[in-house]
Amino acid sequence: MAILKVFKATLPSINYIFRNGKPAIFIQGKFATGVEAEITELEDEISKGHPHIYVDKEESTVDSEMVDPIQALRAKIEAQIRAEMAAAIDLSNDRGTTEPTVLKPASSTDIMDAAAGGSGVGLAARLVSLKV
Repeated sequence: MAILKVFKATLPSINYIFRNGKPAIFIQGKFATGVEAEITELEDEISKGHPHIYVDKEESTVDSEMVDPIQALRAKIEAQIRAEMAAAIDLSNDRGTTEPTVLKPASSTDIMDAAAGGSGVGLAARLVSLKV
């Protein structure tokens, strides 16, 4: 887990070739690096007025584990789920004023009428006649 410097491009896909021959491939207009020589060279290009490369003040650095968009989305979703779980078990939440009721367990006598019909064919016929 390292902090990388993020450079952005005004075009969605460009390549910048460093002086050592290594390419900086901007994917979806972003390139992240932790190599000091690359950071220095790109900042030098920006200071000289490069027309397409810039540093966004809102997103100038990124965690190396969050460079992959899927990882970043996964982390965002996990954070939301953790926040929802923490809110659900927070005792300061208003849980309402529902009065407790007596629980009556069900037994076979409660379903006697339905069970008397056997397969339910007769019950179905009676339900259809009620609908009409």
